[in-house]
Amino acid sequence: MDPVSAIGLVASIVQLIATTSKVIKYVDEVKDAPKEKASLAAQAANLVPLLMTLKQRVETSSSTDPWFSSVKSLGVPRGPLTELQELMEQLGGKLKSRKKKLGGHLLWPSDQKECLALLAKIERVISLIGLAMQSDHLRTTDTGDWLLKTAEFQAFLSPAQKALWCPGMPGAGKTVLTSYMIDHLKRTYTDAKVGLAFVYCSYKDPDQTPENLIASLLRQFAQRLPSLPEEIKDMYKQHTKDKTRPSLAEYLRLLHRVVRMFSRAFLLVDALDECKEEDGARKRFLAALKELSADVHLGVTSRWIPAIESEFSEALKLEIRADSEDVAQYVRSRVATTPRLMRHVVADPTLESIISRKIADNCHGMFLMAKLHMDSLTKQPHRKALRLALENLPPELDETYNDALARISSQDKEDTKIAHQVLGWITHATRPLTMKQLQHALSVEPEQTELDEETLIDEELLISTCLGLITVDHTSKEVRLVHYTAQKYFEHRLLELIPDSHLRIASTCLAYMSFKTCQEIDEFTSDKEIKALVDRYPFLDYAGPDWGVHAQRDDQKLVQQILRFLSPAATYLSSRLMIGGFKSLTQESTHKHWDYPVKYEARVSGHNMAAYFGLQHTLMTLLSEASDTKDKIKSTLLICTARGNQSLVQLLLDRDANVNGCSWLGYTPLHLAIKKSNLAMTKVLLDRDADVNWRHSPSSSTALQLAAENGYAAILQALLEHGANVDIMRQDTARAKEYTALRLAVLIKDVASVKVLLDGGADISALHLNSQQLSDPLETDLHEVGTTVLFDAVSQQQEAIVNLLLDRGADVDMGDTTPLSCAISKRNGRMVSLLIKNGADLQNPRTVKSLENLVERRLIFSSYPYKEFSSEEILSEELSSKKFMGQALVDVANTLEPGSAAEILINSGADINILSITGCDLDTLRGKYESDMQDLSRWADSGKLLLDFPLLAAARNGNESLVQLLLNRGAKMWGFEKEFWLQQAMFAKSKAMEPVDWSDPTGAWSKDFVLASYKKIISSDDFRERLRRKGYSTRGFHLSEERDW
Repeated sequence: MDPVSAIGLVASIVQLIATTSKVIKYVDEVKDAPKEKASLAAQAANLVPLLMTLKQRVETSSSTDPWFSSVKSLGVPRGPLTELQELMEQLGGKLKSRKKKLGGHLLWPSDQKECLALLAKIERVISLIGLAMQSDHLRTTDTGDWLLKTAEFQAFLSPAQKALWCPGMPGAGKTVLTSYMIDHLKRTYTDAKVGLAFVYCSYKDPDQTPENLIASLLRQFAQRLPSLPEEIKDMYKQHTKDKTRPSLAEYLRLLHRVVRMFSRAFLLVDALDECKEEDGARKRFLAALKELSADVHLGVTSRWIPAIESEFSEALKLEIRADSEDVAQYVRSRVATTPRLMRHVVADPTLESIISRKIADNCHGMFLMAKLHMDSLTKQPHRKALRLALENLPPELDETYNDALARISSQDKEDTKIAHQVLGWITHATRPLTMKQLQHALSVEPEQTELDEETLIDEELLISTCLGLITVDHTSKEVRLVHYTAQKYFEHRLLELIPDSHLRIASTCLAYMSFKTCQEIDEFTSDKEIKALVDRYPFLDYAGPDWGVHAQRDDQKLVQQILRFLSPAATYLSSRLMIGGFKSLTQESTHKHWDYPVKYEARVSGHNMAAYFGLQHTLMTLLSEASDTKDKIKSTLLICTARGNQSLVQLLLDRDANVNGCSWLGYTPLHLAIKKSNLAMTKVLLDRDADVNWRHSPSSSTALQLAAENGYAAILQALLEHGANVDIMRQDTARAKEYTALRLAVLIKDVASVKVLLDGGADISALHLNSQQLSDPLETDLHEVGTTVLFDAVSQQQEAIVNLLLDRGADVDMGDTTPLSCAISKRNGRMVSLLIKNGADLQNPRTVKSLENLVERRLIFSSYPYKEFSSEEILSEELSSKKFMGQALVDVANTLEPGSAAEILINSGADINILSITGCDLDTLRGKYESDMQDLSRWADSGKLLLDFPLLAAARNGNESLVQLLLNRGAKMWGFEKEFWLQQAMFAKSKAMEPVDWSDPTGAWSKDFVLASYKKIISSDDFRERLRRKGYSTRGFHLSEERDW
């Protein structure tokens, strides 16, 4: 049980309320009391309702709640509440005693020092209680440790007295970390010679004037002194006599004197941005702080406000964000102190880490969001509901932004108007605006023909009226909302406040581009001149490309202004300004064609521009007035289709637009809709009789092929239902290739599309011209020529598609290059097994032939009698088949999952003692031998020579059962014992999931083992004889028995 229980804390508060009420009663009865009587009465009166609110919160909270743990320190022995209770009792006792002595009439105590000390105590407790009751005071044990360890905070503590500015977004935990810094300073500097004072600014507190804030700091510092300075007493007497209050300058002068009485002094200000702007209050308080910074260690937190940042340009800067560890600690605390969450976590311990990760990932650096998320999780009745809530964490910051809007609306009428305009522009702009662009946009007035620089609103005013909701990027100068949640909030909320916001933006863009200077642009205007114009009128860079996006909302209300704008000069300007839009879209490139399928235009026509932006009323008006309607409708239909404007496409088709009219690159609206993956648009065009099989040429794609190569299964289904020919072949004559829709789907590895096409009757056995060579330099003689889609699936190593094709009856032996030879060349044992199980013929002449050159390039040494064969004889000899299957066996043995393929190959007569040298081509290897290389092992040692045979491959890859099978079938052991090979396979199997460790001399993965195998093989007479039979000289070739392998 905590030493301070909820009951105990409530009792302390009740007692203090009673005592304070008595003191208030006694004070009210004082006769002829000085000015401090009113101050004490006011402070005591403020304390009572605050204590009552605190009592109510404690009574309705659990002692395990994080909030309670943050306030319980107020009631600890010798804590603020008990200390204040004693002072109140002492004062109450004195007043009561005097009343008895003076016959019911009270006189005010003459000790002003005692009065000031009491006032300071009351104010301090009010400050601490207020802090404890703040909604974002979420600090748990160890929260903020990261901050204390930063170089910036350590420098702040150094004797150099450097100021520290800690900016952060709303909800980032600035107040939490301020309290943590205060606590740290209190614990670290217990010496009375070190002064500490702090204030928490709040826009809701009308009494937080610069004078009152500085006075509060003065009282806190003075309270820590052993005696009250005479200068403070004198000032107090003088203003009491004159019935006046000290000025800011007087408070500041005394504060300078007081802080210099300490060896060191720390002054912390939280949420400086919430200090009110009215009458220059924040500016004056900032100036005071800057003046004080020479005598104190000044720490300030605030939102990102340029005016504040400029004042602290030379200060240390440390951004405040919700540290991931702090968030995790907060989550752990909430879980530990929330019985329902604790029950869920006890039932499933993995939940705690999941909650921490999800909250950290979704709080976006904001403690406030972490708290809101945790609040929602504490209400979940069971674990399933908790998991669902974690997957759907909402950005619930509406209340925060409601308060911000309320603050904005409480400003004077003009400032509120400016703030709403700024927020409207930033929220609804399609991309970030720079500060200059924003200033120019806000300066535009109706019927204005030229920019009036006198109407540009000051940058600081634009920012300050938004009360911290916007920020300016110092590099790009772009103006943004403070957080993405603000964007989401204001997108909805501002449309309620300013329902025609988009139309206002569109109108402003059109008016700006209609300035007289801008109308002078024509086709002969150089890029340099355009750049100079944009430098002078920076808002053009936004207005040109984006005006239509805003006008699209309801262009009917702007149609006359748009028509006036769409004059030749205006469209020249807009065309030239469309960075990423018309300027690049109208260049002749296939990539851009999908967005703007119209031939290059120096000046984009008015109807094409209206079509591009989807301005329905404007486009219909222009077309109704046009003389050459046919060509205009054709281009606008293509543009509207590419832009996905379904309603406009319907309108244009109703006006007899040609649904099959093609663009300059040969694409119809149907092609454009498919390329944009627009199923709804595709169905609209198909229902309006679009030619589903149209293509510009044999080398062009049909609609079905275009959908297949992009993996749009749903669109494929729609096309097939409208009669698409599934087996049309696309010719690629430049690369000697052919493609059906099915092959295109297989090549992009899209199982869903393959299934749709097979269901639609695609020919699974069609042969495609396919001359592309394999990427492996050792496989360059494995020509594909005519292949099936099964070959493509094997080549892509897509087992799911291979299974699908086999289930649908694909011929496993069809093609000039068979699927089996491809699987072997890819060393895919699972695929080899799958094909053999489904009937692939190991003796198929096409399979043998397709790999013969590959086998020879690997310098295969057969274990069969040495005899040279002519190219004509090789296919008819038993050696060819056995040698081929032996190489296949090596390839299969080199996989971790050889499946049944190895046994099938062995049973089919594969040469189990075949030697294969890879890693180089034949000519390179011949050159090495003929240059009298003294030590072949040296080349093997360098990794340029790879020697392989079935037993080695199986042992190296941990295929223990295959090693046993090979040994049982009489595989040559090359001088090693049978047990050695089995041990190596077992060792390799245990290391199968680990990286190769070449430094380990004991295992199959070791370099020593491989080189030892090489040594025995290369030094054998058998190997030398094989080299000679292959035509290589062994002159001078030897191996040193003493060589350190």
